[in-house]
Formats: sequence, C-alpha cells, structure tokens
Amino acid sequence: MEKLPNKKKDWIEIADVNFRNLKKINIRIPIESLSVCCGVSGSGKSSLIRGFLKKAVNQSITQKSKKTKLGTGTVSNADCFGKIVEVTQTPIGKTSRSTPATYLGVWNRIRTLISSLPEAKARGFVPSDFSFNVKGGRCEKCKGAGRIKVEMSFLPNSFVECADCNGKRYNEEILKLYWNTKNIADILEMNFEEAREFFKFEHFLYSTFCIMVEAGLGYIKLGQTSPTLSGGEAQRLKLASELSKSIDKSKYKNLKKVKPSLFILEEPTIGLHTSDCRKLILLLQKLVDNSNTVIVIEHDMDLVAEADYIIELGPEGGENGGQVIFSGATKDILRSKSSQTAPFLNKILSN
Repeated sequence: MEKLPNKKKDWIEIADVNFRNLKKINIRIPIESLSVCCGVSGSGKSSLIRGFLKKAVNQSITQKSKKTKLGTGTVSNADCFGKIVEVTQTPIGKTSRSTPATYLGVWNRIRTLISSLPEAKARGFVPSDFSFNVKGGRCEKCKGAGRIKVEMSFLPNSFVECADCNGKRYNEEILKLYWNTKNIADILEMNFEEAREFFKFEHFLYSTFCIMVEAGLGYIKLGQTSPTLSGGEAQRLKLASELSKSIDKSKYKNLKKVKPSLFILEEPTIGLHTSDCRKLILLLQKLVDNSNTVIVIEHDMDLVAEADYIIELGPEGGENGGQVIFSGATKDILRSKSSQTAPFLNKILSN
C-alpha cells in the first residue's frame, strides 16, 4: 500500500454534502492513491461518488476552480485533474468496424508502418489504403466489414462471410502485400500475445501489447469485433487504453506535461473470476503509479483490502444511511468498532 499524503493540497476536500440520503458529509480523499468507498447497499456510496463528486470535479476542471460549490456541497483541490474517467462494463463499440486495435489507437501506427514498406511505396499505397473503414484498399463488396448483412423479414438480421474477400476485409491487391510473411488481414487475426512478439521492434506497440497481456487479454484478437467482448473484457480494455497513453510520455520527457486523471469505477469486479479480479487490481495500481487517482465503489473484500484509503458509509441503507462510519488508511479500519466491513476485511488482512 502506498504512503498517504501529509500535505493538505494532496487531498480532495469534500464538505457539507447533502444529497439524497447523504447527511452533511465531510471527508477527504487522497490524491494519487487507490481509494474504495464501501458500505451496505443503499448507504449512499453511488450518491457520494457518482452523484456528487463526479459532477463537482467536472465543474472544477471546466471552470479551473480550486474550490467549487454546488447546491449539494463543496469540493476543493479538484482542479489538479486534467479529466475525469468513469470506467464501466458497457461495450466499447456496437459495430464490426470497432475493434480492440482501433480502440487502443494502435491500428493507425500499424497502417503507417506497413505503408512505409518499399513495396507499398512503389505501388503508391498510403496509410489510408490499409484502413477497412474508408475507400481505397478495403473490399468494396462488404465495405471492409468482412461480412454481408442479410435482412430477414420476420427474424433478426443475419450476417454471412463476404464471398469477395472471404472475410478478410481488403481487396486482393492489398492482401498480396506481405510483411514478415504476414499480410494486413493476418495481422488483424493475431491475438495480442502474438502481436507483442511480432511488433517487438516498435516501442509503443510492444508496450501497449504488453499491457494487454498483463491485463489478461492476450488471447483477444486485434481485429475482433468489439460487440463480442464481455463486460469485464471491455472494462479492462478501457483501463489498458488509458495506461497506454502514458507510454510515450515516459519515453519522451520533453512532451507537454498533462495533468493526471481521476478514475471512478462502480462494482468493477461483478462477473469477474478471482484471477481476473487480480488482474483488474494490478491495472488500477498501475494507474496510481502513473500519478492518477482511482476511486472505486466496491463490496468485494479482496479489492477493498488492496486500497490505500477506505471510506465506509452506513450504518444502514436508505434514510438510516448516508453517514460516514469510517474514513482512513486501510489498516486502521480494523480498529473501528462501528465498521461493518472490518470483520470481513480482518479475515483477509490477517492471513
């Protein structure tokens, strides 16, 4: 666990929050740390973090204000963030044109690399010719989708593989161009573990693919359609994407300094296997290592145990909730007699 800050400016200060069932809440949350907001159902966790704090921080960022007062409460020091990112398990795309490679921003780099090959230059190819979303090198029969939609009168629409490109998305001229025995369609068929080795020579691509493998997503293909990803996979992909944005920043020190971000997640462990939860926690810790601040609304004790700081609301749900039962370092909650989380957390931390 990270050492908590001891300077006032290193904390988000929340004061006099009266919102829904929250009753004049006054707390502080450490910056550049992993904090967890826990408590019984209906105790006011989402109201505090998503209902009040998210809105207040957004306003602070927009107005560049050190102290922001809303009708429901006040927040201070939130202007230290460049943006606020709420990471959910919602899909990252709804069409076959959305893929993990395009979402991560690696596809543009790959297309630029391939278009720089001598053979590609000799044929007059440019990066856009290797895009399956615009005219040029894509298959015009399926418009680069690799599939043809078959409309059914009384049934949901169906899709069949494009007969012209055999599902490869590109025209024959583009597919004849090979790079280390792989054409553009072969690269889309690679999973991230394979791509990591294939692009080992390129710093950003290699580092991004390493993040994906560490996130437990090495089996996913670069060109896999986004709607086929599960909620947990989409969530970890979003976190990996945010982590990849700091890759060039660490290599090129003269890049413009960007303010860190505030990340908010609600119940991110829902539907995840224990091993996937561990990988999620590692991603959250990496975000903190990159100077970001992470706040998680969570019941899962394994994740709560990994927090630097805990805020527990209660004592019950609804009108009998909305009070701060505990706020402080994770190790200190075990001494709290009013905490309902402490007995469960003690079983994990004492092992």
